Amino acid sequence: MLKKIRIFSLSLLFFASPTLANVNFEFDVLDKSPKIGETLKIDIHCNRRIINPSATFAGRSWTVTYLKKKGFMYHYVLYAGISRYLQPKTYKCVITLPLKHSSFTKTVTFDIKESQFPYGTVSLPKTKTDLANNKNQLSIESKLISKKFNSKTQPGTNYKFKTTFMLPAKGNFSSTFGKYRKYKGTNKLSSKHSGLDIANITGTKIVASNDGTVILSEPLKSHGMSIMIDHGFGIKTIYNHMSKLLVKTGDIVKRGQLIGKMGTTGISTGPHLHWGIGVQNVRVDPLHWVNTNGLYNELTN
Repeated sequence: MLKKIRIFSLSLLFFASPTLANVNFEFDVLDKSPKIGETLKIDIHCNRRIINPSATFAGRSWTVTYLKKKGFMYHYVLYAGISRYLQPKTYKCVITLPLKHSSFTKTVTFDIKESQFPYGTVSLPKTKTDLANNKNQLSIESKLISKKFNSKTQPGTNYKFKTTFMLPAKGNFSSTFGKYRKYKGTNKLSSKHSGLDIANITGTKIVASNDGTVILSEPLKSHGMSIMIDHGFGIKTIYNHMSKLLVKTGDIVKRGQLIGKMGTTGISTGPHLHWGIGVQNVRVDPLHWVNTNGLYNELTN
C-alpha cells in the first residue's frame, strides 16, 4: 500500500548584515513521524550556494548532497536511514549550512515510531551450519560489505531517480526486514534481518531495482554470489545468494535490467534472494523505497 506523504515547508529570511541580506532557505520534510527502518528525507533550497552542508541525526553524521540549481534556488537533499536498532523516541536532526560569509543551522525534530518486527527461527542443513559457524569468514565478508555500503559515489555519477525502486525478483516474501531470527544449532548471533528475502525457484530472474553502477560482483562464501549497486546520494542495494552473476564491477545498469539468477549459495535454507538497501551505511526497509513516492519525486522535477 502506498503510504500517505505529508510535506512540511518552512521559509526563513535573514537580514543580519548587508552580506546576508535576502538569504532565503526553504525546507521540505518528508514525514516527521516515520517508523523504525524507514528513511528520512529533507529537501533544502537556498538562493545562495551552500558550502559542504552536513547533518547530525541519531548520534552520527550524514552527508547532504547537492542536486541542482533551478531558477535562483540551489537544491540539496539529505537522506538518513533510521536504523532497525534505534529506540522509538524523539530525535533531533541538526543541519549545518555554511555560506560564504557565515553559517546557519536548522533543527528538525522527528518523532520516530516503533515498527512491529516478527520473531522466527532458522534451521540450516549441515553444510550451511558449518558456514554459519565460521565467524572469521563472516567477519571478513561483513567488513567488505560495510566498506562498500559506506563508500562515496564517484564524481559525475550522482544519479537522479526517475521512478520508484522496483522489486528485483518475483516470489514470496519469506523473511521481511527487521525480523528477529535465531539460528538453530549454530554460533551465529541472533539478529534483526537487514533486508527482504524473496523466495522462488533456482534460476528466477533478478533485476536491478533502479539505475546505478555495480560496485561489487563476486562469489562470497557466507553471503553467496553477491552484487551491490550504487544509486547515488549514499543509497546502495545488495543482492545475495544468487546462482549466477550476469554483470561485473563497474557496469552501468538500468532499472529492470537483468543482473543475475536466484540461487541458494552461501548461508541459505533454500533458493531465494536477499535484497537489501543501505542509506549512508544504515540498512533500511527496502519496501519503504518501493512504496513511497516522496522519497524521490522532487529529484525528477
